[in-house]
Amino acid sequence: MLARLTEGGADVTGWARGATLEQLGAGQPLVLRSKDGDWSGPVRVVAAPDGPYDITFVSTKSDATAATVAHLVAAGVAVSVQNGLDNPAAIAAVPGWARVVPTVVYSGCARVDPVTIRHTSNGFLVLDDAEIGAWLAAHGVRTEIVEDVAPRQWTKLAANVVQNSLTALLDSLQGPIRDHPALQGLQRDLVGEVAAVGHACGVALPATFVDDVLGGLARLPVYNGTSMLWDRRGGRALEVDALTGAVVRRAEERGVDVPVVRTVDALVRFVSDAASGVVVQPPRPDEAG
Repeated sequence: MLARLTEGGADVTGWARGATLEQLGAGQPLVLRSKDGDWSGPVRVVAAPDGPYDITFVSTKSDATAATVAHLVAAGVAVSVQNGLDNPAAIAAVPGWARVVPTVVYSGCARVDPVTIRHTSNGFLVLDDAEIGAWLAAHGVRTEIVEDVAPRQWTKLAANVVQNSLTALLDSLQGPIRDHPALQGLQRDLVGEVAAVGHACGVALPATFVDDVLGGLARLPVYNGTSMLWDRRGGRALEVDALTGAVVRRAEERGVDVPVVRTVDALVRFVSDAASGVVVQPPRPDEAG
């Protein structure tokens, strides 16, 4: 978003860290390699928020939301550009925002290096705030305005439960998993259980929900990866709590049985701990010492 908003003429500041802060702060251009058109140019970044800002976009991983928001200047409108269902509430827990706007993010991206982003699929936000939607659209970010964002949040959650979890578990791009005959029933079961929990939560999901989610996945490029896949390969913890974890928690609260989601959740948690070094494989006796 930093690249597109800067390209679109917005007065925008990014909060960066590490090599990204060092390189962009020194004037090196941010590079966007996008299916919608490449862009490269200087951007303004800071080591810590120096607001208040009229609009603050929170785009961290979900497990970092609370810690991140604690360092922001809570004023103006906060917009959650994140996976999962719980981030807007975590942002709103910090007083001072005029309002907090949830969005559904459809944008397949991967970081190539500290200053280069590759964008391969989709590229828009769904939200129910017309004012923020109009501002984004005026500055080059595609938006879809809906009356109620909740059903779309659950649609994206179900897609993420399938594609993020399975790509991380199987260390594979999305296409081969999506199209493998042995995995068709598993994917349908996962989406069906998410739908059952969504209905129990009072969300108005359509009768075609399962087919809609799987149809959306079918339209993605076969070479798509996911944030969980890149995190696994990068040795980072995975965003489990925001995806399968969010479904399992709500299922327990409402007495909904989700055995497939629960199983996948447990497996992904192991993969996450193994990737980040929490789980260490013991040496064989003949290798010890």
